[in-house]
Amino acid sequence: MDGWRGQLVRINLTKGSSKIEPISEKILKDYLGGRGLAVRIYTQEVDGDIDPLDKKNKVVIAAGGLCGTATPCASIASIVTKSPVTNTIVCGRMQGYFGTELKFCGLDAIVIEGKAEYPVVIFITDSSVSIRPALQYWGRTTKETQRLIKAELKDRWAARESFIACIGPAGEKGVSLATLVNEDYLVTGGVGIGWVLGAKNLKAIVIKGTQDVTVSNGQKCLQAIFSLKNRFNASPFTREKLPKYGNAFLLDACLKRGVLPINNFKGIAKELNGIDENNIERITHRRACFSCPIGCVRTVREKDREIVGLDYETVASFGYLCGINDLDDISEIRFLCTEFGLDILNTASSIACAMELYEEGALKDMELPFGGKNIISLLKQIGKNKGLGKEVGKGGSIFANSLNRPHIFMGVKGNAIPPFDPRGLWGLGLHMATSNFGAYHLNGLTVIEELFNIHEKVEPFLVEEKPEFVKKIQDMTASLDALGICINALFALKVNNILPIFDFVFGYKIDIEELLLVGERIWNLERFFNLKAGLCQSDDTLPKRLIEEPLNGYTCPLEEMLPIYYKERGWDKEGKPKKETLERLGLCKG
Repeated sequence: MDGWRGQLVRINLTKGSSKIEPISEKILKDYLGGRGLAVRIYTQEVDGDIDPLDKKNKVVIAAGGLCGTATPCASIASIVTKSPVTNTIVCGRMQGYFGTELKFCGLDAIVIEGKAEYPVVIFITDSSVSIRPALQYWGRTTKETQRLIKAELKDRWAARESFIACIGPAGEKGVSLATLVNEDYLVTGGVGIGWVLGAKNLKAIVIKGTQDVTVSNGQKCLQAIFSLKNRFNASPFTREKLPKYGNAFLLDACLKRGVLPINNFKGIAKELNGIDENNIERITHRRACFSCPIGCVRTVREKDREIVGLDYETVASFGYLCGINDLDDISEIRFLCTEFGLDILNTASSIACAMELYEEGALKDMELPFGGKNIISLLKQIGKNKGLGKEVGKGGSIFANSLNRPHIFMGVKGNAIPPFDPRGLWGLGLHMATSNFGAYHLNGLTVIEELFNIHEKVEPFLVEEKPEFVKKIQDMTASLDALGICINALFALKVNNILPIFDFVFGYKIDIEELLLVGERIWNLERFFNLKAGLCQSDDTLPKRLIEEPLNGYTCPLEEMLPIYYKERGWDKEGKPKKETLERLGLCKG
């Protein structure tokens, strides 16, 4: 099979067994891979009302359809389960080499089920699987775990060519904010997945493949790849800004637009206070994922350690939402989050929430003003699930509710709103209210157009156009996630630019309408699962602060946009997909 491998490995931790299973070509064409394939497998096999921590819950990892083909920016794998934080389906984005290596193993996906009797590590070499004890790694940080696993391989070349995804102490100790780490990249968008893996006693997955990924027409595929690279070289964003600053260049853009929030969204930044793209460039180095011509990952190298990911999300969340104005402190915070395996956005949001609660006098356990130095101490407590950190680590929603201040948490469905103020970015506000994973921006990054108008002009304060625009971005992103293409590619490419490579990789043609239909199918399948999980229309909302308290004269008019959005989606007034919508998408039978 060209492009895809046509098979998955099913690993049962309870039985300590594994088996290879085929994946039909129809399913691969309908869902493409990555997020699409993982969501399809997961929702077919797991009931919506499952307790995320039940051993019957499953975790599905799928490589993007174009992973391993050298298509620019096609390196993302998706990890799907139900989050104990949001009670929704959730999809983590795995950067680096893991997705490509999965394809090199001859696999499109991994299905993990059951619960091990004691801590284990899964080793996958090509299509061979072994499950080994991990007691010597349990309690270790993610960096220590990766180092020890590679050292025990005893072959430096095998170690160099093996790629590891693991949880840290936070996932082991049941911290709600836990995610996982692969190759020092924190998995984004996967809040709670680390806890799910910890509940299964799964410490790490080690993967090493030696098999080639075949394509339908190698010569034409190479020509298409060079054509795409030319487009990356022609865009100032992918030629200059992203390689030089990473996505931290968004700091200046958000400042000028008046949407860079400070102090838990109580206001907006008027200046950058030295935490800006130029300072980040001065202290960081570049790193790239597999087949990426951009190299946007910013790292800090200090003595014997490398801190990966000094990005917009980290800097804006801790630097502005929490008020930290020292890049060294922010680098240390990023390092600790990676070591413990903590989700950046939700950890920062929960701490910012705690800071506002402290300033209101509702929190007396620790002196915690915005910008205060105790943030490092609190972060360590969160990672170890001790002291005040045990309460804050439950997530901002639960913590604020416990102090009878639910309005202080800035999130949707329990997931933190990223550091972009929806009162000035209405499209993003509508997206985050309706996102299937709770508030999360990378599964609908409207800001590319709302801030820069790269491919289309978006009027900032026009209600009527936002629902159609948001639906299109959401469907498009779902398709890109399925293909494994990083969202940053949209700074240089239109989705139309990617279409020619389909024929040369998979051996069939696809047009833009068909590609967006795949994304729409994925989006509705996720929605359908969430409805079965008990979510309803009232969950499609934003914090009162953002829809009732004006910023620069504006709130986010969600109530006006939501009914139009539902209509665009083919949903009823309660936000449920209509029968004809499900039939059109081929979802009536699940």
